[in-house]
Amino acid sequence: MDKLKESNGQAMADLKKLTKRLNLMLDACDRMLRDIDDPSRYDLGLRAEEVPVTYETRDDNGKVCRKKSTLGLLLAMIGSEGDVKIAAPHPPDPRNLLLNTCHELRMAVTTCVQLMERMTDVEELESLKESLMTAFAAVDDAKKQEIISHLSERILGQY
Repeated sequence: MDKLKESNGQAMADLKKLTKRLNLMLDACDRMLRDIDDPSRYDLGLRAEEVPVTYETRDDNGKVCRKKSTLGLLLAMIGSEGDVKIAAPHPPDPRNLLLNTCHELRMAVTTCVQLMERMTDVEELESLKESLMTAFAAVDDAKKQEIISHLSERILGQY
């Protein structure tokens, strides 16, 4: 019985830790996806560093050269937006982060449901223990405890 309670305590601690991480991840996704023009909405459009472009430039001899880059790097080179700062070459896509976070959240909810089922089982085992103690009133305490321990190990073995 104590093993199950200890296991439930560890599961609850893990669930709290996971919930904290999920909230941080959701907050990060929220910040990255907020629409600049309307912060009450998300913008799932491509970011400048996600748009590949082919452009032409001239070398030192005046010959036209074709190059590839991202729109964000090209804007930074041109300087048309003033002080353009480009994030990491391949920042994590917040849309994928959000989907992954939702997947982890689903797993956390499943763990929570399983934990709640196990806690209910503990309550049922406590009730069974009380019933057995009453039924075995004539049996000495050591023998009662031995029977209950054996039953508990047998029942809890499934966990």
